[in-house]
Amino acid sequence: MGLSNFYGATTGSQPYLLLLSDSPEFLYLFERYAKRAGYLSWSTASLEEALQQAASHMPAALVLDGLLVQPQGAGMLQQFHDEAATSAVPLLLCAAREGIEPDLELLIDARLMKPVMYREFLATLNHLGVAPSHVRDHPRQ
Repeated sequence: MGLSNFYGATTGSQPYLLLLSDSPEFLYLFERYAKRAGYLSWSTASLEEALQQAASHMPAALVLDGLLVQPQGAGMLQQFHDEAATSAVPLLLCAAREGIEPDLELLIDARLMKPVMYREFLATLNHLGVAPSHVRDHPRQ
């Protein structure tokens, strides 16, 4: 997969977020958030494609839609932890207000409640230490 599959500007120095969801609305929103924050983004609804993309182009973080993850459970996230190329990639789960499986909680690095606002998203990425340097230094008001 080339840079033409990325949403946003195409400079080699920009970090990117890997977005995993089968919801076009989720992907649209987070592609916009990523671009505004200074990231490239790459989105897919396929776990296999996400693993392949993450292994070949190290993402700054993996942003997961809780609706996609819930039916497949912790086994899906465990694959990211088991792969050498993706084991250190922070996992950010965006889920509804109701609880998620305890096994999932152990595998994610951060969780945002839907609906996710841009400021929450950016603050969480900063907390995870994966925001682009210009955003860390000068966050948007």
